Amino acid sequence: MAEKRPKFHVEFREGAVRIVALVRLRRLDAEKSKRIRELEMERDVLKRCMVLWVK
Repeated sequence: MAEKRPKFHVEFREGAVRIVALVRLRRLDAEKSKRIRELEMERDVLKRCMVLWVK
């Protein structure tokens, strides 16, 4: 037997798509921000190593 799904208005569906897109963008932004922080910490460690190596 086929499953009956509710029919939604076009405006509702478009709004839902926008919400999902925004959630995905925020998740990507959070991942990029995390990666940037990790790279900045790694850069700082390498800077300190270079200072010690040069001395």
